[in-house]
Amino acid sequence: MGGQESFEVEHFRPRNKFPQLDCVYSNLYYACRKCNAHKSDTWPSDELMARGMQFADPCVGDPYVQDLKEEADGSVKGITPSGAYTTAHIRLHREDVNRWRRLRAQARKDIPVFTVLIGSLEQLRLVALDPGRGEIDAQIEALNRYIADARNRFVID
Repeated sequence: MGGQESFEVEHFRPRNKFPQLDCVYSNLYYACRKCNAHKSDTWPSDELMARGMQFADPCVGDPYVQDLKEEADGSVKGITPSGAYTTAHIRLHREDVNRWRRLRAQARKDIPVFTVLIGSLEQLRLVALDPGRGEIDAQIEALNRYIADARNRFVID
């Protein structure tokens, strides 16, 4: 989604409503520039918060486990009032975010397949004639680069 340059410090509780938290470390979150812009100075009223309509706090729990459900098409839906509120205000349904989720899901499927393929290619390299080994090595290197890039890009272990 644009790499590290696309992230910035976000004041979870907005500065204009909570000036005392302006430089409090526990209120400073790492956020995507677009999500931060959509959230901006928005903060729910006490009445909304009493009904659970508030921003999911990623420092309290994983919103993608507790508050949101990822769909196969990359979209998300709120499964709690907090998830619905967060999705609507941060616009987690944006197409660029949906596309990123689809790519991450595909990478999660591809990595195990490619890992097995690397093992097969390594076995083939053991019996290949010298001219064929270079091509096999290049294929193994390409697969390893894809796996490393996907793990890094999508934070996959």
